[in-house]
Amino acid sequence: MDLTNAANQFFFATVKIESDKPSGMESGTGFIFSQKLENENYLFIVSSRQLSQNASEGRISFTKKLGDKPDIGNRFDLTISDFERAWTAHPDPNIDLAVMPLVPILDYLFNDGVEIFFTTISSESTLDEERLSSREALEDILLYSYAEDWYDQDKHLPVMCSGTTATPVYLDYKGSSAFLVNAQVTPGCNGSPVFLVEKEAFQKLNGVGFRNRFYFLGLLSNNEQKNQMGTVLKAKVITDICEIMLRNLEEN
Repeated sequence: MDLTNAANQFFFATVKIESDKPSGMESGTGFIFSQKLENENYLFIVSSRQLSQNASEGRISFTKKLGDKPDIGNRFDLTISDFERAWTAHPDPNIDLAVMPLVPILDYLFNDGVEIFFTTISSESTLDEERLSSREALEDILLYSYAEDWYDQDKHLPVMCSGTTATPVYLDYKGSSAFLVNAQVTPGCNGSPVFLVEKEAFQKLNGVGFRNRFYFLGLLSNNEQKNQMGTVLKAKVITDICEIMLRNLEEN
């Protein structure tokens, strides 16, 4: 697998999450997010708050590392007790978002002799308000998810689902910092990272070629998923909660 290709890298920035609740086991998706603050990068796992809400125990699945490459198909399930408390939920209960610092997990795994392979989705790949406002109403999007019954259980890789925006990314849907997408949204997609896909031309020796450029748009919420449409929380909601969490840690 060519890991210089961004589309391939995102397979390993995406993680499967399972939670044990009084109503039974729920599964969904999360991703590893790199938040830049004052020239430092801080790592988080980001997902839907509804996945961890009221969960007594949970599991996050990673791909193990072999040398400096992913050992595809060889997964490691990290079990976390008191799962809900391990996450920091957005202070607004109507926003389906929760984050968890990744570094303590990496330290725990290192001490246990476990090496995982992962990539990250960077806060620097987001679009600010000015750049969002210059986009078209209809844009191509791509999401990565551990959709139930569809993800590759043998290779333990998420599936990619393509689609389009259903409302403009530069407008707030129903007054919230979100927009709608029309994609293959099925159970297990909640918490998926969503990207804007842009065709970019480049000069080749024998002419002009095209490649995809990806911008991180946000997280697929568990709210209002039906008829293959879904609500995406904008990336700014994620960067804001990560920054708040980091500044609170600095103050304490």
